[in-house]
Amino acid sequence: YPIDLLKFMQINDPSPADVKAWLVQLLTAVAYVHGQGVVHNDVTPVNVLVDRTHLAPWPPRLTLTDFGLAKALGPGAVGAAGAQDVWGVGAVTMYMGTGKTQERLL
Repeated sequence: YPIDLLKFMQINDPSPADVKAWLVQLLTAVAYVHGQGVVHNDVTPVNVLVDRTHLAPWPPRLTLTDFGLAKALGPGAVGAAGAQDVWGVGAVTMYMGTGKTQERLL
């Protein structure tokens, strides 16, 4: 069963290569969502699930979840509204790389 990234990071220490692979997964997810004209608005470690059924090969697959704060703007209309999601990916990447959260950031 999947667990959120916050809990997963409490018991795992990913390598820089793992963080890079996860960053690609998150950016791909956000790019897809934005391509559909949707802004997530809440990219945080608790809204990223780690699929533990795919632990081999490492790293496991990540899934962006909880679209409760998402806004549908229409295809091609995301523009600057998507900056918050990109910032969120950066904050999550910082957490994946350091294991430390900044509550005001996340």
